[in-house]
Amino acid sequence: MGKQVLLIGCLPDLERELHAHCGAGLLETTALPDLRDPRLLDLLRAADIVVLCENAAPRDLPKICTHLRGQTSRPLLVALRDTPEAAVTEVLEAGADDAVAATMSPREFLARIRAHLRRDQEYANGHVRPAVAVGELHLDSARHEVLVRGEPVNLTPREFELLEHLARQAGRAVRRAELLEEVWGYNSQMTTRTLDVHIGRLRQKIERRPQEPEIIVTVPGVGYKLQAR
Repeated sequence: MGKQVLLIGCLPDLERELHAHCGAGLLETTALPDLRDPRLLDLLRAADIVVLCENAAPRDLPKICTHLRGQTSRPLLVALRDTPEAAVTEVLEAGADDAVAATMSPREFLARIRAHLRRDQEYANGHVRPAVAVGELHLDSARHEVLVRGEPVNLTPREFELLEHLARQAGRAVRRAELLEEVWGYNSQMTTRTLDVHIGRLRQKIERRPQEPEIIVTVPGVGYKLQAR
């Protein structure tokens, strides 16, 4: 049985294209026109990845993302008709793992779906790593817990992975391409605002002054670095 891809509110053309490109039984798609379908909860539980298209609920998309995130921990990919920074930030802050343009070619759309599935499987199969402490930060992978200055911080799965990757390489400038590959499974040809938005969200949660970060700092022309404070 192939990996289950649940499509919600996607246009018929996109549904057909994705279904045609899946092939060979490796991916199986199920499409719902909107969130009112009585099968929704069962399909969410069975899905390996959820693709939510803006057509499902254009004005309530962030609220819908929050609802879906409360029902599943699987990757949630949102397809927007347009991708201004504000719209991307809203859905990511509401729990989506990434936001892409609905006009993206089916081939690249499918590549992103596969990248999320591959990374999700790798993370699920990963060995439990020892806890790591860097300055005011303490991260425990086994318990999926983060303490900053002794206080617990609630992170999404992607935020946790991103912070963990930076923490285990504290003091080293980590390239953007490496972070996208290790945390999202994306290759260097895939462009996305997701990384920067996630960094911004992490700073809001762990920095004393998010606008003047001292823990996660930007390394111009390279990427980001976590430093002990």
